[in-house]
Amino acid sequence: MGKSCCSTWRSLLRDGSWTNGGVEIADQVFCGLLKRMNSMNLKTLFADAPFARDFVTGSGRAREMMGWPGGAEQLAGTVHSRPDFSQPWTPKEIAELEAFNRVCGNGPGAALAVKLGDSRTLAIVTGQQPNLLASPFYVVLKAMTAWHLAARLEAETGRPVVPIFWVASDDHDFEELRACRVWSPSSGITALGGLVSRGGARPDSPAFEWHLKDSATRLMEAMAQGAPEAWNHAPTRAAIENALEGGPDFETSFCRLAARFLAATPMLFLVPRLTSMRHRQIDVLAREIDLAGETNRVVNEAAVLMESRGYHAQLRRPSNALNFFYIHESVRCRVLVRPKGDRFEVVDSSGEVVLRFPDAEGLKAELLRNPERFSPNVVTRPVVQDAALPVVAYVGGPGEIAYLAQTRGVHELLGVVPSPVVPRASATLLTDEADGLLGGGTEPQDLEAALARLTASDALLGPLVKQRMALAAVVDEGLRAMEMTDAAQHPHIESAFMKTRAGVERSLAQLDRRLQRHFHSRGSGDEWAWFTRVANLVRPGGGSQERMLSPLSFCATMSPEDFGAWLAIHINWESHTHQIVQIS
Repeated sequence: MGKSCCSTWRSLLRDGSWTNGGVEIADQVFCGLLKRMNSMNLKTLFADAPFARDFVTGSGRAREMMGWPGGAEQLAGTVHSRPDFSQPWTPKEIAELEAFNRVCGNGPGAALAVKLGDSRTLAIVTGQQPNLLASPFYVVLKAMTAWHLAARLEAETGRPVVPIFWVASDDHDFEELRACRVWSPSSGITALGGLVSRGGARPDSPAFEWHLKDSATRLMEAMAQGAPEAWNHAPTRAAIENALEGGPDFETSFCRLAARFLAATPMLFLVPRLTSMRHRQIDVLAREIDLAGETNRVVNEAAVLMESRGYHAQLRRPSNALNFFYIHESVRCRVLVRPKGDRFEVVDSSGEVVLRFPDAEGLKAELLRNPERFSPNVVTRPVVQDAALPVVAYVGGPGEIAYLAQTRGVHELLGVVPSPVVPRASATLLTDEADGLLGGGTEPQDLEAALARLTASDALLGPLVKQRMALAAVVDEGLRAMEMTDAAQHPHIESAFMKTRAGVERSLAQLDRRLQRHFHSRGSGDEWAWFTRVANLVRPGGGSQERMLSPLSFCATMSPEDFGAWLAIHINWESHTHQIVQIS
């Protein structure tokens, strides 16, 4: 923000004085932020996210769907509701939050928890599921964007601002959370997810139940073989060993490693399973019970509206499902509303009814008795977050921007002010070798030109090589679709899928070796190997680096702590264009 915006933030947030003039000034502040975004090239970041693109640039009708015609209503409403947070955290809640962060090795983050006891405190929040080994790279980008925004806002307002990372460890999407790919100069991409099990936890159990005790040794062996440069760099190996020490759950392992990447930009980690958070969700979920699925009507109407304006709807909700899960015997179960008999049924993934409640009062009584058994879903999680914390902005990726627009009406229905959304930073990191192959190009798409140059002399295999670059992504998408079916949740079938995935990856590796031998026979083997290494870094599996690769891919010569510190000063955190940064 410029100097005039800084002074506006300072006066509005310190004094909490809101008149009609104040709303107009707030409009200028937020519109100034959006105007700065508008001047940037957004092609790469939002290439497959038209709603997020239009939200940032002000084109289309995305901002209207966010609930304001230029920023005033949302920003004014949010900041106006936060001059004094009505529910500052108690010493007992703060102690629990501090203890969790310290256990995860996040001492600097733990020190931030005490700020939540001050009613003047604001929070910048971002979050992600606890993916294996802190994957993918954009997790770090989201976190650092939030940290820099919090630091700037605190400096400009004089108010305490806490950067918070919401570790969504209630999530039960095992296939998504175990996906982890590490790149190395010598070995290309090594996929680690197929080596990981839930450690005996049941399908549909939350991630905080999954233990790595059966997988840690396999993961370390795979890192040693598939990413020898990083593994042989002692500080990086120590960080990986620490993340896997004792066979921890996914939540703990993620936080241990993320804390290292964020050592220079510490954040407070928060998980929804904490007693303090389970109690702070009660009011929101009780209102959801009273509404008996009315929030789904709002979500589905927003989906129709979004599609009528040319965008893709992110969510569709069945009319009879409540927007939270009930954790029964360590499994997240849906709660359905029935028109007759016992009105609420708790149903597992097989369709079996495991519990019944006769009416809303009975279900709310269970919520009061056992809040730890209730888990917000994608619709109510943002509402719980904004109710439990003094959120002044949420840092999200392109997909999140769209689904948060679709769920904004739920906030109003549940009586909670929604927080503004700020896009995260986006970047591709190039090694010296990659920069040389791209010929000093500034866009990852320049890889296509390099591929064309390499294959132009071979009309037979040239088209095959081009298709190979995109094949990994197609295969992964197909296997994932199969693994998401109900049948794939059964342990024996799940094991077969894991073996199938490993077999496919071995076959693709064999194909790559044969292609390399072909190019060697024609005198261009070195060029092919060079190209393959760089392509795997810049466009892994035909996808974007930040969505596909673990941040450990960049730790062959730097520890996670040093890489995080390097990243913090080499990325423009106020830019919302896709950045290309050379890493030597």
